[in-house]
Amino acid sequence: MPASDLHSFADQIIDLPKGKLVTLKTYLSMPVEGDSADIPLPDGYALQRLGAADHARYRALFAKVGENWLWFSRLLLKDDALETVLSQPHCHAHALTYGGEDIGLFELQHQTGPQDHPETETDLAFLGLAMAARGRGLGTCLVRKAQHHARLKGAQRLTINTCQLDDPRALGFYQRMGFRVEKLALEILTDPRHLGLYPKESAPHIALCPL
Repeated sequence: MPASDLHSFADQIIDLPKGKLVTLKTYLSMPVEGDSADIPLPDGYALQRLGAADHARYRALFAKVGENWLWFSRLLLKDDALETVLSQPHCHAHALTYGGEDIGLFELQHQTGPQDHPETETDLAFLGLAMAARGRGLGTCLVRKAQHHARLKGAQRLTINTCQLDDPRALGFYQRMGFRVEKLALEILTDPRHLGLYPKESAPHIALCPL
């Protein structure tokens, strides 16, 4: 980037409207290698594909793993819209289970990239674990599985994004797994706690802007 471009957008502090949140989103990608082999999950763990008929299970799991990070996008969808998403052939949503309990969400979206990256790519749209399931190496297994699925689909790139509302360790983890930062973006959104999607006491580490 030319040095002059650094000053094309003025440094500033902006007061947010009441009830809003702002977060810095980081978009990352990595090339899909031809030898991206599958790796088994530890004993007792399994991935179960979720389809349109599983929309209620998906919604409950999305909220379970996402409440502490204020995941909100799929909670805004009505049942028929969520069913449509889950029924698409390019959507590969899975529940990670252990002992008959859903403990994680793993979802891939296979797609063609934007104009500046027109190649086929696979997006790791959601990767989340229940708080009690963290620290067991499951995230590493799931990223490796994403690489393998992307290779099987013929993708040239595997993409993911994270933000400052996510676990603060997420960005470093993805970079250690081989992802590289492509761009940053600011997202301003209505706090999902004000929409009733989560209790007001959820995510206490994220300030709740009053209405």
